[in-house]
Amino acid sequence: MSLDAIYAKTDAELELLFSNTIVQSISPKLQSLYDFFPKMERELKKVGVTVYHMWEQYLVLHPDGFQSSQFRYHYKI
Repeated sequence: MSLDAIYAKTDAELELLFSNTIVQSISPKLQSLYDFFPKMERELKKVGVTVYHMWEQYLVLHPDGFQSSQFRYHYKI
C-alpha cells in the first residue's frame, strides 16, 4: 500500500488495518437489549422503579427477549 493511500484513510480504517483485534458482531436480540438500557437508566432514577420492573417492561416490548438472569448479567457488564 502506498503512503498516499495510507494518508487517505481515516483513523478508524487505520485501526482496523493495523490492529490485531477482531471486530465481533452482536446478535439483533442482544442489540435490542443494549438499545433498551439508556431508557432503563433514566427510569431507574425514579422512585420505586426497580431492575425487575424494567425487565418486565423489556419483555412486553420483546416477548422473545432475555430472561431475568441474562438481562441482569448484560446490564451489569
